[in-house]
Amino acid sequence: MTKNMVLLCNENSLFAYNRANDGTIQMSKKATVFSSSPFTDFVCCNDKIISGHKDGRIRHWEIKLSDEKNYSEQLLTHCNVHYDIRHIDATSEHIISGSLNSIKIHKYTHENSYDFEKFYNTKYEVQSMLFDPTGTQFAVSTFTKYPQHLLSHLIYDINKNYPVINKEEDCSNYRLKLGAFQLLWEDSHTILMCYDSYINKMDTRTSEIVRTLNCSSQKGILTCFTTDNLYTILTGTNHNEIFLWDQRQNAHIQTYKNRRKQDGIYSVQFDSAHLYVGTGNNLFQYDFKERDNSRKKKYILSNFF
Repeated sequence: MTKNMVLLCNENSLFAYNRANDGTIQMSKKATVFSSSPFTDFVCCNDKIISGHKDGRIRHWEIKLSDEKNYSEQLLTHCNVHYDIRHIDATSEHIISGSLNSIKIHKYTHENSYDFEKFYNTKYEVQSMLFDPTGTQFAVSTFTKYPQHLLSHLIYDINKNYPVINKEEDCSNYRLKLGAFQLLWEDSHTILMCYDSYINKMDTRTSEIVRTLNCSSQKGILTCFTTDNLYTILTGTNHNEIFLWDQRQNAHIQTYKNRRKQDGIYSVQFDSAHLYVGTGNNLFQYDFKERDNSRKKKYILSNFF
């Protein structure tokens, strides 16, 4: 989600929907990006879309949504980056891409060339990675199932060739997803790590876990999460439920249910007025301002797209 668009991808297509001034999705203003190689991850940076693909390439796109026309344009392609890109993130100066157990840092360039600065070969499989808000550090979560269930949280300084933090922990109690499959920085010293049944909050200055939100008592598993960088966290599950958390409390305080049975929730984003939910093939929008006397209807996501 950006100020003006809601974006989601599915296999070979990336969809961009325009947001009105009040945040409502405008169905008539939509642009579609098609790639011959499936999308694996994408990020918005400098008003451009940077995407990673199964063919190991990084592609740059420009999307315009206006009253006159809606269009998308591929700007350039970086070739031979990895055999299979699984993760990607970017700042105004660098692009980071990851495959099975390797990470590369590239200069943010508009030249159609393969140009990277650093290469890291991780000991275990990369589960997730993300730049911090300053763009000077990035976090990586790795996991190995054999010979032991070991999870590593790595923090790299972009100017160094080794991790400044390497925190290992046993993760043999996972339910389905391996390790921390999603990371979010709240600020330059605080990172949230989402597992399949709980969220850990780590202070990178001490490498200590300062907060845990646990939902292991729920039937479903966590599939995604997002935060307002204050106290609110929303988590999606494979049972089509969304939990709203206040970090000052130990249990989630509200549940939203999807009215259509799909194969789980893959992405959630929100602002002060709307919640956007991506499932396997659909996008849903919920208006927080709506009020209904029926408690059952109040928790149903509306406006199917």
